[in-house]
Amino acid sequence: MSNSLSSQLFYLFCIVHTYISEFELTVVAATVSVFVAALLTSIVAMLAVIFAMLAVSFSVLALRFVMLASRVVVTAEVFVEVVVLAVVVVLAVVVVLAVVVVVAMAVMAVVVVLVGIVAAVVVVVVVAEVVLLLCFLLLLALFVLIFPGIVSALRG
Repeated sequence: MSNSLSSQLFYLFCIVHTYISEFELTVVAATVSVFVAALLTSIVAMLAVIFAMLAVSFSVLALRFVMLASRVVVTAEVFVEVVVLAVVVVLAVVVVLAVVVVVAMAVMAVVVVLVGIVAAVVVVVVVAEVVLLLCFLLLLALFVLIFPGIVSALRG
């Protein structure tokens, strides 16, 4: 009787432990995948900003070389207008890309908050599992301590 009941209690504990462990693994996997996706998104946004700034810089250089290669006499006023226009275009592109980066960082902040919430859930689940294990061990200890007294009282 003692062996059968204790083995059934242990089997029940193993089933509960397995379900909790699967939940923990699922939560951890989801957390890691969300964090990696947010990190990759921010890296791609930063690379997009860098490449866009390089593209604008190269287009300004190409415009200057075209102006030099055409051997057109360019007055100082026209050159200043072209440079001002190029600077305005560069600033517009930088502002748009800065907005993209800010949005990506806001998404990253939201993801960090979500990861914190998921981590808190994992901590609660782990604490619940430890409490469950302690309850099981207490129940098993009580059973081991009380069962001989019950058997001797029944034989009595």
